[in-house]
Amino acid sequence: MYPVTERNTLVEALSSMSKHARRQSARAFLEGLSTDELQYIAAYFGARTLDPNLGNQTATQSNRACEIQRYERARGRKVVHTSAQGGTRTATKLASAVSHRMMVLLEFLIVSERTALSAKSWPATAGSA
Repeated sequence: MYPVTERNTLVEALSSMSKHARRQSARAFLEGLSTDELQYIAAYFGARTLDPNLGNQTATQSNRACEIQRYERARGRKVVHTSAQGGTRTATKLASAVSHRMMVLLEFLIVSERTALSAKSWPATAGSA
């Protein structure tokens, strides 16, 4: 898949998960994100589909933040990134990148007014899988 096509597909799919009245603002928010950030948000919703306990909290900002932290802990993989020049990213830089993605995800949940409903209640949109 071409990077632009993948990015557009992610924006379309993720914005369709927002409440109808908030889709335009959610789309505008998503269009400003990098592909990595979009993939992180999509992975979170995929995890919520597979783990019903992940989205059981009442939809407050504090509970959403706790869900995101629980998601990140559940990912629990050790990741070592190497640059094109062969260097490795320090743990501090990696933690900073993850922390940034977690904040972006929380902001998306707030912007889209996404509640902590189960995946079964998400609207199905043809072509956005």
